[in-house]
Amino acid sequence: MEVGAWARQIAGFSKFSNTDKILALGFFLHTDRQRDRFAASDINVLLDELNLERPANTSSQMRAMTEGKSKRLLQDTRGFRLLTDARDTVALWLPPIHTPKEILVDLKKLEASITSPQQKIFLHEALVCFANEAYRASIVMAWNLAYHHVTSLIFAHHLAAFNARLRIQYPKESEIKLFTDFEDMKESMFIAVVKGGGLVTSATAKTMKAKLDVRNTAAHPSSTIVSPITAEEVITDLVKNILLRSPL
Repeated sequence: MEVGAWARQIAGFSKFSNTDKILALGFFLHTDRQRDRFAASDINVLLDELNLERPANTSSQMRAMTEGKSKRLLQDTRGFRLLTDARDTVALWLPPIHTPKEILVDLKKLEASITSPQQKIFLHEALVCFANEAYRASIVMAWNLAYHHVTSLIFAHHLAAFNARLRIQYPKESEIKLFTDFEDMKESMFIAVVKGGGLVTSATAKTMKAKLDVRNTAAHPSSTIVSPITAEEVITDLVKNILLRSPL
């Protein structure tokens, strides 16, 4: 979508503070342009397209938004990204949306290919939760489904390589002998091992790490609002890039 049409969905956007404009345009870059990181120059380009005045120093203002208790951005060597709370805030500025049918279609496509009884349960619960607007729960169940899928593949095809890499990265950890041993391992540790050992694609490792962060936010009691847009982004990424595409 062209940024002008997108911004017109938000009432009073042109009168927003510079901070809120940066948040909104960062959200646009994440969701519409599929950018996992963005720079001050990206925000300035969008402001120019909207014929809006740039902040005096966009880069400095964005760095300030990464600090303090009310920080809204995260920064690393690749650029800036919105915290989950900030994404959910921006989502509330946009018009209400109906439950995206595409996600339900994609999830139902999986039913014919899934044979694992446990994965069938995860899939069914993800479908029910999303269809009934229980977005926190839908994210948790979609993560459980994708994580179970990847751990099953590792256990079936790369267990020896996984244990060899585990001994290198976490020498005090016990090796995996039974599939249920994965239940005692931190998911972040599993991701680190399969990434470090090259047992999954770099895209899979990146997707899993990012979606685990969102899952953790959704699963823990907090005042954070999990919007349908956040759930849509998480589930779509997990389904299309892990469950419907080989993650290894």
